[in-house]
Parts: sequence; C-alpha cells; structure tokens
Amino acid sequence: MTLLAVDPGIRGCGVAVFEDGVLTSCSYVKNSSTTEGPVSIKAAKMALRVARDVFAKPDSLVLEWPQVYRESHRSKRKADPNDLLGLAAIHGALVAFFSNTTMVYEVLPSEWKPSGMKKDATAFRVASRLSPEEQKVLDSCNCPRSLIHNVVDAVGSGLHARAR
Repeated sequence: MTLLAVDPGIRGCGVAVFEDGVLTSCSYVKNSSTTEGPVSIKAAKMALRVARDVFAKPDSLVLEWPQVYRESHRSKRKADPNDLLGLAAIHGALVAFFSNTTMVYEVLPSEWKPSGMKKDATAFRVASRLSPEEQKVLDSCNCPRSLIHNVVDAVGSGLHARAR
C-alpha cells in the first residue's frame, strides 16, 4: 500500500512516500511557474509538477489542509490569510490528479503538531518517530536546508496518517 503525503506550497511542495507504512522517499518539488500571474495558474502548475515528479500511484493521499487561526493568533501571523487559498487549490488539483486514490486524508497542521511549534522542534519531533532506515531517507533528501521544513511537514503528516 502506497501513501503519498504532501505539504502544499505555491513555490514548492514537500512530498513523502510511504510503502506499507515505511517512509521510502521524500523530496521538495519546486514549482515550474515562477512568473507573475493568477494564483490559480501557479497552483495548477504546482499540482501538475507534483503529479509528474511522484512516480508512485498512491492508494492513500495525505494533504495538509490550510488552517486559518482565530483572531487571537492572527496578530502573530506575518502572512495574509488569503494566501492559504492557493494551497487549497493545490489540494483540490492533487485530489483530481490522483483520482484513483482510495482514501484521502485532510490533516490540519494542529492535528499532528502543536500550533506555533518552531521548525527545529517539529524536525526533532518527526525524527523521533522515524526508524533508523527512515531517518536515512529523510537525511538523504536532496533539498536546500532552508526548505527542508516543507519535507519534514510532509513526513510528519504522513506519520500522523500512518498512525490512524
């Protein structure tokens, strides 16, 4: 059974593939569309790039669903909450691309990690749940260190779905 976990982003997506519950590959898939233009076009191109770059035909698809926080948290956010709409568009396009998938999980970030958790703490939390072989897969990910948190988030949401 193949599970594909994706942390969606307009500029790039973190991707993790689990075979029979074991992390077998992970990567950062960069968006081929870097030009200005409608977010919907960038989102569609991002989803297409993930669909083309992932060689697995997943039985299950896990997508981190964008989460808007209440007003009390909004003052801490640097980004415009409307930016999350593009992530939802990627989500929908991936579900369409992988329509043969038998199960789709929508995971809120707060379901698998505490709200506001720092990137280093998230990486430590995810690493603590990996076997030594799976840790080697994550360590061998060909991804710039500045973007690895996207891959870690994909692995983390996949681990959450694996535990279900």
